[in-house]
Amino acid sequence: MTMGHNGDRQVDPFGHVYRYPVDDAALTRIEQSGEGLEWSPGVYGASSPVLDALVDAALAAGALGASLTGAGIAGSVLALCLDKDAERITEALKQRLSAPDYHNLAHRTEPLSPQQIDAAIVVNHATAHACEIVL
Repeated sequence: MTMGHNGDRQVDPFGHVYRYPVDDAALTRIEQSGEGLEWSPGVYGASSPVLDALVDAALAAGALGASLTGAGIAGSVLALCLDKDAERITEALKQRLSAPDYHNLAHRTEPLSPQQIDAAIVVNHATAHACEIVL
């Protein structure tokens, strides 16, 4: 999930332009490392600094994975976590959305209101027990 997002990523967690090397030399190093090309995120560039910031906030708070999802102009972030971590991750996302630099990053003229922040985060719980499928 996170690896897939890294293929879309625009900036790293520090705000620097993110570039994953996919030139011939980099691909040869991946092949020689034995990691397998399937673990290379690619370079799709479909994210934005705003979505990257939200993915990074969720991951830093303990999400098992996070990625942009959806299509169109804005997109959304989906974070996968254990039920016991959902509140902590939700709070981290709320803090990121209310951070002083967020409205500038999102090209907004003013910060999000607490009501907008609450409406922006939806916690979805599985309706049945999840499990691992081994093929």
